[in-house]
Amino acid sequence: MTAPDREYLLDRTAAAGDRQRVLLVSAWPGWRETEPRYVAFVERYTGVSSGGLPNRSLFTVSAEVGAIGPLVELLEARTGIVAGGADLVGRLAAALTAAVRRGDLTDALPPGTARDRVAAWFAEAGVPVETDFWMWTDTSDMV
Repeated sequence: MTAPDREYLLDRTAAAGDRQRVLLVSAWPGWRETEPRYVAFVERYTGVSSGGLPNRSLFTVSAEVGAIGPLVELLEARTGIVAGGADLVGRLAAALTAAVRRGDLTDALPPGTARDRVAAWFAEAGVPVETDFWMWTDTSDMV
């Protein structure tokens, strides 16, 4: 898998306990392409398990960049934020940052809820998406 072409940090907060929540918009290139082809909203948590091991959980919603125009317009209308001169991915990041500041994606939400809310906005705008969830524990230091 290739690395993101671009990432936009929307929010970083301390969550319950030793956990940290990060919200991102990531743009991924397509195969042999230089322009971003996929965009993902990422809700990521890092922390320490009850057994003392580092763990991570990742909630995502992703779509093709070419399909997100209606979503960007919907969010810009709701938030009143238009990132003039930016491409669709930059405009999406600006609108989602505004949604964070408005309290729509607050860190008080249970894990996965911000992803679900963003997925609902994609659906409302008629943009097809894929949602996913990953969770893993770092056991590299275990003998």
